[in-house]
Amino acid sequence: MGKRGDPVLIVGAGIGGLAAGIALTQRGIACRMIEQAAQPRVTGAGLQLAPNAVRILKALGLAKPLTQKAFAPSALRIRNLMTGRSIGCLPLGERCKAHYGDAYLTMHRADLAQALLDQAQALNIPIAWGEQLLSLTQDAHSTNVQTTHHQIQAPIVVGADGLWSRVRPSVPLASPPTPVGQEALRAVLMDRKRDPSIDQEVTVWVGAGRHVVGYPIQAGQAYSLVVVRHQSSAYPNDWDHRLSPQTIGDLCVSSNPLLRDLLQTADEWHGWPLSACVPVSAAEAFGSGRVALVGDAAHSLRPHMAQGAAMALEDAWRLADNLAWKDYQLDDPIESIRRYGEQRWRRVARVQRQSEKAGKVFQLRGPLGWARNLALRMAATPLLDQPWLYSVSGSNSREH
Repeated sequence: MGKRGDPVLIVGAGIGGLAAGIALTQRGIACRMIEQAAQPRVTGAGLQLAPNAVRILKALGLAKPLTQKAFAPSALRIRNLMTGRSIGCLPLGERCKAHYGDAYLTMHRADLAQALLDQAQALNIPIAWGEQLLSLTQDAHSTNVQTTHHQIQAPIVVGADGLWSRVRPSVPLASPPTPVGQEALRAVLMDRKRDPSIDQEVTVWVGAGRHVVGYPIQAGQAYSLVVVRHQSSAYPNDWDHRLSPQTIGDLCVSSNPLLRDLLQTADEWHGWPLSACVPVSAAEAFGSGRVALVGDAAHSLRPHMAQGAAMALEDAWRLADNLAWKDYQLDDPIESIRRYGEQRWRRVARVQRQSEKAGKVFQLRGPLGWARNLALRMAATPLLDQPWLYSVSGSNSREH
């Protein structure tokens, strides 16, 4: 039986897992982590951090690395993929701070992961690398975990082990991801000719059946590019494959010389087939008994609203809040996990639905694409802004 005061076990040391560990430690709840990777990952591409994510990262103690490593774009601009013409623009920068209290930032995923890891290590959170979860059972008093090297008893297990979570089967109402028929092709440009028309903004080039997203990262010293296209053969066994710049140019034909040059500048592209869960439909998708899920382990979503990292951060923060609720006792956490799910599921489901919708809108064809462009030219700010999302950090309140 797990004893009161035994550390919470977090499975997975990615963004969600590290955030959960830091948030729990800040609230006086001991935790330990296991991660199947042998060492911290330093790969990845860019990610966008809306104010709801930035707010939590600052609360986790990451204000300094955000200042040093992130970039604050001045606007989100939609452009025609073929011509490069501007269709609509949402001001970010100072407007975001004024409306939502925090900036909209972009960052290299590896920089964010390293900043979270540094903070976890500063808080002396134990992390066992190269430790894979093999089995998980629970009873009324404890959880029992078998890993590649140890048997662990813990009062709570937090599954933060990503898309192909090994913890998820212990939460019966959590849905596994399925391929969505799209592929994201990602690259980071380290050495390129600067262009003032894109160097201060997040740019989305929209076209028939595909779209491209680009933005500066690493304090403006690098540029992240993502091409999203339909891919009927996008199955998990194709995970993280490499493509040549020539292949990308052939896949994403554009008469816009700026975009064409960007696509050819990257030395290496990585392709990821996109998978997502069906929108969560109940609080019980976030936990069962003494097991809770955060991030992709609970609710993988399409990337078209750039909220994947933000939702994982919100999960971690809300879970820690609930486990610290009312002088939390480690021998009775089930109600806290239930409350966590109740606070999260409707908001996350809305983000999942909106992300799917955004991906379709970006890739509309023919008359529907023209209608989209006309609407954005006439009213870009109300169509692109997300006050229900950016002004709240993680609960269902104030979102309807």
